[in-house]
Amino acid sequence: MVRITLFAFFMAAQLTSWAQTTGNIEASVNFMDESRIISGFVPTSYDSTQQYKLFVGLHGLGDNSNNYRSAIINNGWDDIFDQTIFLCPDGGDDGNSDFNVPAGDEAIIQECINYALDNYNIDTTDIILQGFSLGGRAAMKYGLNHPEKFKGLMLNTPAIQGVNDALNTMADSNNVDFEYSNADQIPMFITIGDQDDLYHYTLNAVYPILKKNNGQLKYEVIAGLGHSIPSNAIMTEGMNFFNQTTPTNFDVDLFEISNKKRFCGSDFSPEFIVRNIGDSTVTTLDINYAIDGTDYSYTWNGNMLSFDHAVIQLPNHTLSDGNHSLDIEIGLINQSQVDAQAANNTLNKSFTSGSANYEIDFYTDFENDNTDWVFEENFNVFEWDINDDASKSGEYALSNFNCPLVFDTKGRVESVETPIINFSNASSNHRVLSFDLAYNYLKYTPPFVTETIYFADTLEIFISTDCGETYESIFRKGGYALGTSIPLLNPTTIANCIFTPTDNEWEKMEIDLSSYSEAEEVQIKFSYESAMGGTIYVDNVQVNTQPLDIEEEVALNLNLSPNPSSDYLVVEGIASDFQIKIFDIHGRMVLLESNLQGTSVINTSKLITGFYQVEIITGEKRMIEQIVISN
Repeated sequence: MVRITLFAFFMAAQLTSWAQTTGNIEASVNFMDESRIISGFVPTSYDSTQQYKLFVGLHGLGDNSNNYRSAIINNGWDDIFDQTIFLCPDGGDDGNSDFNVPAGDEAIIQECINYALDNYNIDTTDIILQGFSLGGRAAMKYGLNHPEKFKGLMLNTPAIQGVNDALNTMADSNNVDFEYSNADQIPMFITIGDQDDLYHYTLNAVYPILKKNNGQLKYEVIAGLGHSIPSNAIMTEGMNFFNQTTPTNFDVDLFEISNKKRFCGSDFSPEFIVRNIGDSTVTTLDINYAIDGTDYSYTWNGNMLSFDHAVIQLPNHTLSDGNHSLDIEIGLINQSQVDAQAANNTLNKSFTSGSANYEIDFYTDFENDNTDWVFEENFNVFEWDINDDASKSGEYALSNFNCPLVFDTKGRVESVETPIINFSNASSNHRVLSFDLAYNYLKYTPPFVTETIYFADTLEIFISTDCGETYESIFRKGGYALGTSIPLLNPTTIANCIFTPTDNEWEKMEIDLSSYSEAEEVQIKFSYESAMGGTIYVDNVQVNTQPLDIEEEVALNLNLSPNPSSDYLVVEGIASDFQIKIFDIHGRMVLLESNLQGTSVINTSKLITGFYQVEIITGEKRMIEQIVISN
């Protein structure tokens, strides 16, 4: 696959370097069968009879050790970190230079430490590992895997490469995962600019994981900052955190409400998570909360040490069907202490309870209030949203965007659910889901890649009749079968990956749901499975009692068997000549047979195990089915 990583940053600075024992130094070490440069700075007043702190700094993608060392020293970090020796290893000759490629590359960090110990008097209890961008990502991975080596991790915009990276589910992780279980063993100071939009997604996925592992964590969102290292004042704040990780006596961070956005029935027990970031043990918490504007109070009793977290469940409440709001606020700590920071003491969440609140005919064009729709929150750039980028009618539509130039999202599934609909109260037994669809995917050809490759996602629609307890698949298409226009060819920027459909690049989709006509609590879920490419729009979603009018979905009454299949596929029920095409999940056509008649046997023995789309065409009629090959 194409492996492209964006948003790397390097701080360039002009420097003339020379080998010396103090001031700027350049050293060469033999590492992984190559000569690797370590650029450093030693205070000119260095005294070998005294112990010095060690600062190991990792540069971002596209930078090198020389530039990074120069930028650090020119920025005055030698004043912030007094009596400190700075060493910055080079990322190497590989194309990414991110200290995780190739596998084992991260061990250059230990080589820096060894070099310092061999040549200088180093206090081994006072070693800071710092990194920026992809260097910050590498520093976080190495530091969490080796917490005993460092006093703290200083991570300036660690470039976590998507939710798969955050969750250790990347296919190409280079065998280095985040060892979150060690988060309670090492202080971490993380910074990010509020203008650094993409990395907010993935870091917001990381923070809760660190907190739930009782991580010694402090992070700063810097106003007006993009993808860059913050001011010296912020870096000084980081050093102060390492020297005193809990500067206040009483400080509780309320960071997550655990309840789902939708639940069935009327019983509701609010649940949330707090952590103690003060230096005093918390034994009681006064909780003030409101449900739909009605105030309540509760006192939690327990034993929460510094950086420990606690899951708190409030008393049960009986709610009516419909939309609700929950507001939670932390009050006094240990009966009498006021929390040192009010900013992290409140959270609120909207949710829906009860049974069906919509009847047939159900319709939305996404122009007005859509709060009854449930969106998953997976901290992903690749996610459903309602926006005005494109629409079939009006201004707004439901959409999702995916591109290999952003992050690794392969295999991720993002879902959005309709409100609960009562199917039973209608005069006709017909039930039809219809919506307008526009979808396009990506195609790369040489010389951009070594061989033609498609990035094509899949849309699957599920139905639940028990308020989301179980689901049944009713629709699945991807790639060519789902596309409403030809693929975008060789996009090299994110902007060029975006598909904006014209009016004739929309298709009306209709799915017969008549077999669910008696169901009283129906939810329909649109799930979008990533294969790293595609822009999809859904508009004018409707469930009514009108029969199907899309000929291609009902024109062919045939049978495909066996399914799952291994060596062959039998097509029965077509009297006229027909053509069959089979596409893999990436939208690539893997089999084509034409001039078929009657019952036909298709050889599928060369297809690998997986899901496939089968398209059968006879005359002007077309039918699409899904099959599974299980060799």
